[in-house]
Amino acid sequence: GPIFVGGGLEITSTFPDFGETGVSTTTVVEVTFNEQVPFNEDDFDVGFFPEIDFELGLSRDGRTMVLADLQLAEDTVYNLFVSSERFGLFILPFTTGDEFPSGAIAGHIDVPPDVPRDVIALEESGVFLVDATGDNEEDEFVAGMPFGQDGEFRFENVPDGEYFVFAFIVLELGDGEQIELDAFYDGDGDGECCDRVVIAGNIVFDVNLTVLPPSPLE
Repeated sequence: GPIFVGGGLEITSTFPDFGETGVSTTTVVEVTFNEQVPFNEDDFDVGFFPEIDFELGLSRDGRTMVLADLQLAEDTVYNLFVSSERFGLFILPFTTGDEFPSGAIAGHIDVPPDVPRDVIALEESGVFLVDATGDNEEDEFVAGMPFGQDGEFRFENVPDGEYFVFAFIVLELGDGEQIELDAFYDGDGDGECCDRVVIAGNIVFDVNLTVLPPSPLE
């Protein structure tokens, strides 16, 4: 059967396989759909965590997305993401190492009770890990994923390191109006952003994110 289904689209196969280990650093990544890839959609988005450069092309029949000219690092976990408002978010994890790391981060987003769950646009929202040890001026995203209807999330295969965890929550208010809420991890409860999560082969639970109130609307 299909690997992923959403909005009438199916992902029928991938290369590498979901969760494959020992992937070549010069591999070509492929994602095959049950119909021609809908690149005419404005919100169609493709990329990797951690971020790398690639050339994006299509097979002759238009059903297979081909990501070429990759320069992957050795012994590194990658997450390919393919997202669209039509079918949501698909994530393909694989690693150039011999095995996946055993670390994990789990928690939930403390969505305020006055925010109706039915106005949360799950397909446009997400929770993300950012490397907290690097010297880069720009945030280095390590992983991203959708969260559940109740705000729950769990990152698997997290390498040892220190991470910031945060989320974007998009609210659809009707007539095309949207509000984006930010959420961050406040482990010490001081109300300030952002506390680090340290992974050393362990699972860290209760990484619960505090939602900031929206900025006043104009």
